[in-house]
Amino acid sequence: YLLFLIIAKFPSQNKGFSRHEIYAWSSSAVDAIRGIPNIIFADTLHIVILSVMKEFKNPTNKRITAVTSMTMLTCNVIYFMIAMFGYMSFGRNVSGDILNSYPIHDASVVIGRLAIGLVGMFSSPLFTHVARRSLTAIIFPGQDFLWKNHTMITVAFSILTFLFAVFVPKIELVTALSGATANITAMLV
Repeated sequence: YLLFLIIAKFPSQNKGFSRHEIYAWSSSAVDAIRGIPNIIFADTLHIVILSVMKEFKNPTNKRITAVTSMTMLTCNVIYFMIAMFGYMSFGRNVSGDILNSYPIHDASVVIGRLAIGLVGMFSSPLFTHVARRSLTAIIFPGQDFLWKNHTMITVAFSILTFLFAVFVPKIELVTALSGATANITAMLV
């Protein structure tokens, strides 16, 4: 939805700056490096691959690699198109959260914000499941499943998520922090 929204709004938004304000490359190495955590955050699929593998009827390496590769390719093409049209629409004035660049009372943008909220709400249990299993294995190695441990870790993750949502003012800070820390740690594990 977000991709179609940005493409549909492109003709009406790409005004107010000259073509000279659009740069193909960053003017400083620091600005270019700042984007790396966001790119890493965009590819968080690798964290949930173990849960996805359990859903396969016949989980061969070839099938898992094919599904993972196609999913990541599709996501990266969509992310690239959103970034490209957002940058071409607003130039250097584009917000870290592309929806903040559009008028706040536009109905289609409000629907986009609600859709992203629903995606976050419904994907949170999947990420919590993976994190909870990993943390349980580290904190309580060799123990059988206990509802007390399960509930305690789930409540802790829920509280941390709530605190992030309340106290971190911009979503680009959350994605950069997540890409710079949690996803790199998961790749190392």
